[in-house]
Amino acid sequence: MQAGGISLFHKKSETGQDKNSFIKRANCIIISNGSLDMNAIDFWADKFRILGHRRQRFKGRLLLEKKTALSQLSSQTGKMLRERFGKGPESIFISYNEHGITLHFRNFVSAVEMILLDKQKGEAVRETRQMVMDVLLPDLKEFITQTVGIAIEEIYYDWDLEDHSGIMIGLTNKSLDADIQEKYAGYEKVHQQVSEVTAHVQKIPDHIYSFWTNPRTLIIVREGLLIMLEKELINTGYENALRVAKTSLEKKLLLHDVDMEQAIGRTVTGLYLDWDFERDRSVLVYTFK
Repeated sequence: MQAGGISLFHKKSETGQDKNSFIKRANCIIISNGSLDMNAIDFWADKFRILGHRRQRFKGRLLLEKKTALSQLSSQTGKMLRERFGKGPESIFISYNEHGITLHFRNFVSAVEMILLDKQKGEAVRETRQMVMDVLLPDLKEFITQTVGIAIEEIYYDWDLEDHSGIMIGLTNKSLDADIQEKYAGYEKVHQQVSEVTAHVQKIPDHIYSFWTNPRTLIIVREGLLIMLEKELINTGYENALRVAKTSLEKKLLLHDVDMEQAIGRTVTGLYLDWDFERDRSVLVYTFK
């Protein structure tokens, strides 16, 4: 079994199903605030006849192993960033489920970057970070799988250089399936408003879907939104210029024209945005109070 998985069982159940396969599933149904999804745990515990004190031990073991895995991932991520940037984040808040994982960095800026930011050289900071992240991401992607047991297919990231924060989003195969939509209250209004903003800047996305990784972090995935002019700019070598312009314009509109208070009754505290131009896919992350 992969590192980070739970090895409470070693035998097959009477139904012939491998209990380790359940453990891998169970490691993703513990919600992000560190408590257990009791209904889901009890359902599977019943299925595999885990009763009495063994059930309580089982729940405790799941929670402990998740906390241990998140601690290991946070520590290793901070170490990787320190080794490459000279300074790591002050804190890393990690949450995950079967759709994906988010790593939220706070107070992440080096002394050299502070000098560049003071001289209004924010794009130089972004370009340098992009080069470093391109080297770091394959190792981090593998470590995420080893520690928390979810296979990451794609990784996106963005920085808020004003408040020295950043976020990294890893998407699983399930999160890339547009037909699987988390039915939270207000999601249709969220999608409608985001689609309208996207259409104003580019065109209505071919697909849009969203999910939460924790009660304060909403991931929105848009697919099929590039227009012909943008594709030509990318093909002729102007990808970086396009990325800079899109980041500035879209963030302004997504913060001003998408009313999360009206859609889901939440107050926005941050917005992060990244693209994969080759796949014609974009990932938004709204954070809330």
